[in-house]
Amino acid sequence: MKNILGSFFLVISSVTLNAQYYYKDIIGTRDFNQTIRLYSSNKVLSAEATGFDGDGIKNSDFSETYNFFPDRSLLKIATRNKAVITNEYYRFDSKGLLINKSDTSSSLASTGTYTYLVSTTTYTYNDKDNPVLIKNTVSDASDSIYATEVHQWFYNDQGKPVRMLK
Repeated sequence: MKNILGSFFLVISSVTLNAQYYYKDIIGTRDFNQTIRLYSSNKVLSAEATGFDGDGIKNSDFSETYNFFPDRSLLKIATRNKAVITNEYYRFDSKGLLINKSDTSSSLASTGTYTYLVSTTTYTYNDKDNPVLIKNTVSDASDSIYATEVHQWFYNDQGKPVRMLK
């Protein structure tokens, strides 16, 4: 009985993890590409976000700024949340498809030193503009952290994803 129950949970976790990749890689990328096209068609160049707490009082520890540079095929998002500063750079092609995302963050550690992380993701598409290869690399300034993960997606004739190789 324990083996059957264990197998059941293994299958359920596998389905959940695959759904997570599907959402992030396929749905998230498609939504981002649509956002870039909307920014471009509506001539949006910048936007700002302000945080509020549960009582509706402005949170001065949070700020977020979006700067869109269509002539350079670039969207920059700068976020500050307390001592954590994050800069995200999204590069896209002439069709408005995300081709590269670079995310740098720094935070002040309890030791008084700053920690820097860099995450770079590249996207490759098929002729139907579906992502087929997504490669993410994460590292820190001292090279004590370095990891790469690649997702290769396969589609059926109708353009629906049928499997992903990680």
